[in-house]
Amino acid sequence: YGNTAPTGEGQAIRAFDGDVQVYNSVVALSGLNAIHAESGGNITVAYTALQYWVAGNHNLIVPPEMTDPGNGDFTLQATSPLIDAGFGDLAPAVDFLGLTRADDPQTADTGGGTPTWIDMGAYEYLP
Repeated sequence: YGNTAPTGEGQAIRAFDGDVQVYNSVVALSGLNAIHAESGGNITVAYTALQYWVAGNHNLIVPPEMTDPGNGDFTLQATSPLIDAGFGDLAPAVDFLGLTRADDPQTADTGGGTPTWIDMGAYEYLP
């Protein structure tokens, strides 16, 4: 969130050599060139919320609707499009706070893998 880089490319993710895979993440307020691969680097981004970049691979080009990111609160608001939209196969059983992942019954499950209701980002929305 809000990263910068001296060259203006790769503020959030930069691959110099080899493969980088990004799933169930949020890349926000990091600029138009937030993701950049040098020659020899390859980046796969899927089931991730981005403000800028290329759609596809189940990525969402939307504001993440976090509670108060400017003050370090990256939890999701009840209206966030990231709820139940992640990829379950690659998600840990608990979120960044150690809370068990849970399905929000008020939100349609649009994610992939098993389970289909994992949230994108480090924090699972808990109603």
